[in-house]
Amino acid sequence: MCDYRYITLRERPDLMDAAATWFHEKWGVPLEAYLQCMGAYLHQETEYG
Repeated sequence: MCDYRYITLRERPDLMDAAATWFHEKWGVPLEAYLQCMGAYLHQETEYG
């Protein structure tokens, strides 16, 4: 059985572009929307990444 570890974007901000691209391709929401949301999360402007 595999053990999974959940990480936050704040733990690995270097994954922001890859994560935003994945969500964009998965759900079709504009890439820029994900980047803005994730950027706000990284800058402590929101608690939702």
